[in-house]
Formats: sequence, structure tokens, C-alpha cells
Amino acid sequence: MRVLNLSGRRIEALELYRQFRARLSGELGLEPCNELQELHHVLLSDQSHR
Repeated sequence: MRVLNLSGRRIEALELYRQFRARLSGELGLEPCNELQELHHVLLSDQSHR
């Protein structure tokens, strides 16, 4: 997700998170770790270049 975002592909990074979260939740009943959730929030708020 970080590499996609740094490459200017923020939308793809967000889609990757969505797919990963859906699969993790659906197959294992888990949520992404805090680090990934925080990165997701940064991408959503478009604060990725801070």
C-alpha cells in the first residue's frame, strides 16, 4: 500500500486494503493490524505526504 501510494496510485492502494480486509475478515474473522488500519486512515484523509 505504501509503495502504491508513493507511486501516485492512492486509489489502487485503497482498493488493495479493501480486498485484503474483506478476505481476512471473511476467511479468518480477523481485522487488519493497527499499522495497516492507520495507513488506511492516512490514505483516506490524503495525508500520505506528511
